[in-house]
Amino acid sequence: MRNVSLDLLKVFASYMVVFIHIKFAGVAGAVVTSFARFAVPLFFMVSGYFSYNNDFNRIKKKAFHIFKIFACSISLYILCYILVLGWESAISENITYYFDWKKFILLIGFHSMNTTDHLWFLLALIYCYIMYGFLCVNKIKHRWCYIASIPLLCIHILMGEFLSVFGISVQTCLVRNFLFMGFPFFMFGIYVRENEKNILKFFSNRKIALFVLSGALESAISVLVLGYNEIHLGTLLIAPALFVLALKMKDIQYNKFFVLLCRCSTYIYVIHILIYRIIDKLIDSLNVSAYTTIWYYSSPIMMCVISTVFALVIDMVVSGLKKKYNPSAK
Repeated sequence: MRNVSLDLLKVFASYMVVFIHIKFAGVAGAVVTSFARFAVPLFFMVSGYFSYNNDFNRIKKKAFHIFKIFACSISLYILCYILVLGWESAISENITYYFDWKKFILLIGFHSMNTTDHLWFLLALIYCYIMYGFLCVNKIKHRWCYIASIPLLCIHILMGEFLSVFGISVQTCLVRNFLFMGFPFFMFGIYVRENEKNILKFFSNRKIALFVLSGALESAISVLVLGYNEIHLGTLLIAPALFVLALKMKDIQYNKFFVLLCRCSTYIYVIHILIYRIIDKLIDSLNVSAYTTIWYYSSPIMMCVISTVFALVIDMVVSGLKKKYNPSAK
């Protein structure tokens, strides 16, 4: 039975990604962004959770599915850039940009992308599936991966938050990639699935609230004192707590709208930047200060709403095509 609560948490996380990329103004925006950092680690956890005990062929299918989403997303962005910027600029910024060997290595090794940087997660997730498939084929025990994940996560936190205390800035792609962010959180999802009964028993609602509030407080203090970072120590409290909360709520029944909405998290994640850039360009072209001001303060919420509408339409189209050309697909 599908856990709709978990799917809705993914939708909520996708809105948090919107708030990371399209920030609220002022101090409130900084605090919201710091809390929203839990979103991508949560996506890795969920992917790991549903990969537990999968055989190699199943993992391969998952990786190929994400690759198709990645390829379609890149193609969509390039097509839109061609329409807006022209052929030469679109190709230059999205393809020939990577002819530089250093940029190409950063793309392949650390998912550093130019105009579609938010899609790094999809590449990182593919790598996580490849690594986990390797573990499955070679029958490497999970406990060794759990142990290896601890120093990787420590390096992630060190580079992502604590080095900024000493004024040391680390390139973003070195902080958030499949190795230091993706794989540790992916393995945590597997750990939760493997020990689900004990973990759900341990995490009472009071403990979940304590983890979320403590994590939010640490993240807020960090962003106000140290500035924007890719990760906060508080993220390590927020993401697992919300993940476990959704698992505890798996038996809740939702109305039809929420059941439809729960299929939209990936679409929202992929398209929100594209929609924002198009609308932002249109607002600028109007050259009316009132519109610009309204857009500046309301754009995060408006982008959640608009992206959701587009995501629901895309889901309806995709579902219709699946029923037409592959009636046996669920």
